[in-house]
Amino acid sequence: MKTFFPVVCRNSAIERLKYLSKKIGNKSPEGRIEFASLIYKYNLHKEVSRHQLHDIGIKDRDMDACFEMNDGAVVVYGIMKQAIKDEGMETAIRSDGVWDSWMETYNVQDALLNQPSLAL
Repeated sequence: MKTFFPVVCRNSAIERLKYLSKKIGNKSPEGRIEFASLIYKYNLHKEVSRHQLHDIGIKDRDMDACFEMNDGAVVVYGIMKQAIKDEGMETAIRSDGVWDSWMETYNVQDALLNQPSLAL
């Protein structure tokens, strides 16, 4: 995942999220992966779900849309690829109760991406 400017603190994460929220509908999943990853990395998931960031342009609907663009498994894979190396993200995802199901999705996607190609 490419970040176009360094996200080093909560405030810069929020600024990046405001920018990314306008890109969630794009065909490519990278922006959705980054958006959801930042939400978990900076432990903002509860604030988003409680509409506490709505006034500054970050809506719970944006988070939902990250998984509703017919590539939700790809988005989950991208998030989990980071979360398995980041204890804070893991804790945040576990607190949402989705770690186990997302880990299953990650494993399926990882197996699909790493299966040997069948050359004819």
